Amino acid sequence: MSSTGTHHPALTGKRWPDWRLWLAALLCSIWPMAHSVALRNTVLAILIAAGMQLLRKQQQGYLLPVALRRPAHIYLLLSIWLLVTVTFSDSILNALSQYRGEWLMAFVALLAGLLLAGQANRGGQSGMTRDHLLNGINLGLAIPCLIQIGYAVFVFLQQQTLPLWDVPLFGRTSLSFVHNILYGMLLADALARSSGRKPLLPFSGPMLGAAFGLSFFCTYLLNTRNGTVSVMLMTLFATLLAWYQHRRQINNYLLLLLTSVLLLAMGVYAKLAFEAEPRWAAFGESTRLAWNTEHQKAWLDDRIPLPRMSNGQAVDHSAYMRLAWFKEGSLAILDYPFGVGFGRNAYGHAMKRKYGFGTGHSHSSLIDFTLSGGIPGLLLWMALCGSLLHLGWQSYFRCGDVVGMALLMLVSGTLLRMVVDSNLRDHGLEQFLFLAAVLASTAAHGLRIQRPPTPSSQESGRYEPN
Repeated sequence: MSSTGTHHPALTGKRWPDWRLWLAALLCSIWPMAHSVALRNTVLAILIAAGMQLLRKQQQGYLLPVALRRPAHIYLLLSIWLLVTVTFSDSILNALSQYRGEWLMAFVALLAGLLLAGQANRGGQSGMTRDHLLNGINLGLAIPCLIQIGYAVFVFLQQQTLPLWDVPLFGRTSLSFVHNILYGMLLADALARSSGRKPLLPFSGPMLGAAFGLSFFCTYLLNTRNGTVSVMLMTLFATLLAWYQHRRQINNYLLLLLTSVLLLAMGVYAKLAFEAEPRWAAFGESTRLAWNTEHQKAWLDDRIPLPRMSNGQAVDHSAYMRLAWFKEGSLAILDYPFGVGFGRNAYGHAMKRKYGFGTGHSHSSLIDFTLSGGIPGLLLWMALCGSLLHLGWQSYFRCGDVVGMALLMLVSGTLLRMVVDSNLRDHGLEQFLFLAAVLASTAAHGLRIQRPPTPSSQESGRYEPN
């Protein structure tokens, strides 16, 4: 098949054959939507019920592919450990309620993803294919971003100005999380095409370029600093992967030229993003003052005024708070290495235990998760993500399956973002585990049925199907 994707298998059928695909697309599009808990829980329940019913009719259970069993075992150990940490909480009943509402609901999403992927991987037996499922999910991820772009165009035509920060229907930060995931899917597709592998998306080359353009425009409109930085870091990571897969054939001078062009383009984009975000001007001094948590206590109690910069203005609230919370959260991890009990606001619980006052979360899933599950929980989480990254690497570089690269981009992008944002709580954790389950199950199934690439293709950096 041509790498242009003009004859993508998902488009060769007469129709999108299964109603569950529409539900999967709907689910991915409403996850970041405000006040959508009841709707997305209903969709999840329907998907699980339909999947269980299909398994019953086929009179066979869903067996995890061999390559997926190690991540499954680590996930089980992590779930057990997080349940144990409930006993470390100052309010065991509250921690148990948090475990049910956060972790078990995320498991429901994971189960829905496994069932969907299992049905799609069986192809004709279930009425849908993996290409249909992947397209449905990517469509669902794209819809919120397209709504934001469409709204911006409408406002611009009416007012001749772009509505930065103004995000209808969706939370600005939540939509930024979804956009980062979608951007990772675009990168995975581009990397696969560049090496002759089957593309992830049913696009031609020019359409993929247009999708990247819309993606950058969406990033500019959302104007979230962490989202913009994440896009740049994911681009650098994808560039390293591109170098790795073409390392035996690329010309050093061409590599230098392409690297220079990429850095120049990123610099121009960073300048535009900087100029569109006035808070960057106060970022440096705000972070310096934030480091002094011993004498400045506004980070602990919002009734205390923010410190003043040298120009007499208050520090940038976001930059000051996030760095101070990160520092104090890191110190609290040392104080409570086994965590303070499972909870979405574990940071606030740790501050209350340490200082007698504290509320909310740290705006860093890395800090919140570690204070919730302790250092053992963090190590198990990193082991789970590491096993998924290994599975993605094996799927892509051994068998040439683009789903492996999609899994690599999903997990690496999520790990990058969790350092600076609370992207793994509530619906964010549910969506990540759902997507990880779909991609990991599909990649593991592909490893089982595909043979590795030929030695010649490994030498050349291009995948040649056997």
